[in-house]
Amino acid sequence: MSKETTQCLENRHVNLIKQAPYSPDLNMCDRLIFPMLEMRRSKITLSSKHELEDFLNENLSTFTPEIMSHEREKLNVHLQNVIDVDGDYP
Repeated sequence: MSKETTQCLENRHVNLIKQAPYSPDLNMCDRLIFPMLEMRRSKITLSSKHELEDFLNENLSTFTPEIMSHEREKLNVHLQNVIDVDGDYP
């Protein structure tokens, strides 16, 4: 956040809340689910809300507990690699 923005917020007595930077490679939806859905969706044309709902219901059900567990393990390995290099990307 810029110095000017910080000063403006302080002048208005706004309490700032610290948040970790957004990192899509650490988010399961951004890492796996959204890219997979977009890849599948790009191959078809959806013409209605009903078609979209059907598409989502059909495709979200393919993310089985086994698949999600496997992806979580891959994410854990990635996180450990980031920790091992003090936050740099390996």
